[in-house]
Amino acid sequence: MSTPDVVPEPDLTADADSPVFGQNVTVTGDFDPYSKGEVWDMIAAAGGTVGKNVTKKTTVLVVGTWESVTSKEKRARELNEKGQGIEIWSFDEFLDKIGRPRRPDFSEVRDTDAPF
Repeated sequence: MSTPDVVPEPDLTADADSPVFGQNVTVTGDFDPYSKGEVWDMIAAAGGTVGKNVTKKTTVLVVGTWESVTSKEKRARELNEKGQGIEIWSFDEFLDKIGRPRRPDFSEVRDTDAPF
């Protein structure tokens, strides 16, 4: 999936008690069946600031599926070794923290009578 052109602004009226509110969140990997833009929108809607890269400002890295460790995850781990303290969450952990159920992908609902 391609990276969206525009980074959404954080919703400052979101629940300030949300674990994402006020965080600088970067994402890496695949989030099927979600697009990266949808994930960014979820972060912003929860009051988080979306980061395109892992930097010294990053506080959370959300990791989607990938065949190997991504360069962003490697960078986050390097910064953590230097004491930065970036939280690394799986995509399912992120969805749980913002209170959203995971949308099944097509392969999980094929040949069922799940509504679309």
